[in-house]
Amino acid sequence: MADGFGDINLVQIRETMHARELKIKSLIADKQKLKGLLVKAKAAISKINTQYKSSLEQIRLTETKLQHSELEKTTMQKALDDLQKRRNGIEKSQVS
Repeated sequence: MADGFGDINLVQIRETMHARELKIKSLIADKQKLKGLLVKAKAAISKINTQYKSSLEQIRLTETKLQHSELEKTTMQKALDDLQKRRNGIEKSQVS
């Protein structure tokens, strides 16, 4: 089809332009989907980080309680040993 501009085929140009427009729309839709996925991924990472930090804090508190309990146990064991020594009038090392 010659239209005065040489051998330019306007139908072919329209088809090419239409195909490019569809491709652009598809890419824009994909970009929006990826943005949505990125937001969800960031939220999931944030949640995991919060849970991790909370777990670390819980571990720290548990370790502190354990250390306190071990100290109490040592103190109570020493007090019990002292009481037994006074009651028996001898030291534990002398009995063995």
